Amino acid sequence: MQSFRDVPIRTKLTAILTVLVSLALVLVCAAFVVNDVRMLRTSTANHVSALASVLGANSEVPLQFSSPTDAALVLSSLRLEPTVVAACVYDGGGKLFAKYPADASHVFPATLGPSGAKVASDGFMDVFEPIAPDGTTLGTVYLHVSMEQLLQQIRKHVLIALAVLVGSLAAAVLLGIRLQRIISDPILQLAKATETVSTQADYSIRVQKRGNDELGTLYDAFNSMLAQIQRRDGELERTNAELANSINTLRERAVELENEIAARTRAEADLQQRAKELESEIATRRRLEAQNEKMFEHILNVGKVVGSERGESPGHRAQLPTHDGLGRLGQYELLEKLGQGGMGTVYRAMHTLLKRVVALKVLSAEWMHDAKAVARFLREMEAVGKLDHPNIVRASDAGEADGAHFLVMELVDGVDLAKLTENRGVLSIADACEVVRQAATGLQHAHEHGLVHRDVKPSNLMLTSAGKIKVLDLGLARLYGDHGTGAELTSNSQIVGTPDYMAPEQGFGSQVVDIRADVYSLGCTLYKLLAGHPPFSGPPYCTALDKLLAHFEKLIPPIREYRSDVSQELSTVLERLLAKSPSDRFGAPIDVARALQPFAVGCELTQLVCALDSGQADCGPHDGAATPVSGLHSTQQLRV
Repeated sequence: MQSFRDVPIRTKLTAILTVLVSLALVLVCAAFVVNDVRMLRTSTANHVSALASVLGANSEVPLQFSSPTDAALVLSSLRLEPTVVAACVYDGGGKLFAKYPADASHVFPATLGPSGAKVASDGFMDVFEPIAPDGTTLGTVYLHVSMEQLLQQIRKHVLIALAVLVGSLAAAVLLGIRLQRIISDPILQLAKATETVSTQADYSIRVQKRGNDELGTLYDAFNSMLAQIQRRDGELERTNAELANSINTLRERAVELENEIAARTRAEADLQQRAKELESEIATRRRLEAQNEKMFEHILNVGKVVGSERGESPGHRAQLPTHDGLGRLGQYELLEKLGQGGMGTVYRAMHTLLKRVVALKVLSAEWMHDAKAVARFLREMEAVGKLDHPNIVRASDAGEADGAHFLVMELVDGVDLAKLTENRGVLSIADACEVVRQAATGLQHAHEHGLVHRDVKPSNLMLTSAGKIKVLDLGLARLYGDHGTGAELTSNSQIVGTPDYMAPEQGFGSQVVDIRADVYSLGCTLYKLLAGHPPFSGPPYCTALDKLLAHFEKLIPPIREYRSDVSQELSTVLERLLAKSPSDRFGAPIDVARALQPFAVGCELTQLVCALDSGQADCGPHDGAATPVSGLHSTQQLRV
């Protein structure tokens, strides 16, 4: 066997150069592979660092997600490389907290694996990295990384290395030949120096030509390697650009986090402001409780005040004349008793000379010697005498005969709204709005003459046979333009009106109300006509005190709970009518009439009167000033 020593020097040089170049190429390929793995490891570390930064690992106060959905959004936004197939976050106890993707397309490990990277047999690599700022473990990040792209890069580098190896082998052979010639050819040339000069010159020319060809081959191989290096530099530049984009994304996220912190700060300021408002509400409630106590005292004093104002004994009252046996009173012949209320009795009467049928209201005998009762009756005479309006009952005469005070008014042929709703049920929206609109028009006329009715309710509204609404019973009207004892017919402790329809401020005394109390009563009346009952009725509100307190404290039940066909616009008008504070209501009845006008379109009050004439409701005659007859309806009256 031929030893290495006996091998020609050309073969030796070629073999040595081939081995050296092969080792160099193997090292280069290994360096490329190591670099690819290191880049993947660096990318994985960047994922973990970015997740840790967002989770609060790099801040003084770690950020806690309010829900796994927030963590899933963060995982989705931090997808830096296409090699990451799935990612999730485990909390400090090893429980899965959030994952990406959120669907069931990937099965995540049920338990944590050891920290570091592990290559699986299916071409993927699993990475577990703890999130531990300042030595405290907040959780663990799991990344499922595809090895396909890494293997493609390794294959590409191996192919490049093989190509370079082939080129290097060729270059090594050429270099070996070149070196052998550099060393051995001069000796051969000297040995053949004796040969002819022409042969030597021709051989030198061939050698020079061959050398130039070999240098050209080496130059081409060098250019190919340079092109590969340039392509690699381009890939690195693209990678740097992607990293720069990821950094910009993280900066934008940091700005968003700063905005969230600012929003939290504003929310805390709002909470502090709300706390101050709650303190103010508590103080207001305490004031309301004090006012409630005052109102309780008013109501408890009601009976005492009434008793103290009556100055005559029952025996004396029994001596006063009565007219239930009919007969005559002055120039009026009493034909029929129409009804009796708390202050007096109403008769159908006829003027003996004019032969005109009227309604005649006589002050009850039991009140004849009660100075304040007589003054109140005279007050009604004065109030009705000032008014002349189609929607208010007209007075034609007043006086005293046979020791009895009486008031003569027009006789209205119709039915009051309390009886109408009792027999017929709720009204249509257009009819109910038209009733209240006409009543508001009449109350506006009274308001312009300085009167507050103080007892507006369905039983004091009469629907005539002509389809007109008449406002009745001005016995509780207050002349708020007057002053002095003549105008103060009720004491400061007295409450007048009907609790079902009384404004909240009316419960503190009759002297503190203005026309806006009538506006509130109109709202309660409209509520009754639409819903079939006042705002506060039923078992929870059995007594007058319960109803007074409800008007003062509780919210009005929404009308749309009882009438779904009521529009939101009409509901808003009704809520303003029933506002607790007078300043939040309509300022005058005329404003109420204007607000209800659009909803009264299509009203059929005349047809409703025709239905009354056909016997569907009680449509008998009713006097214009008579108060509701006790026991005919459920409305509870409070007259003191």
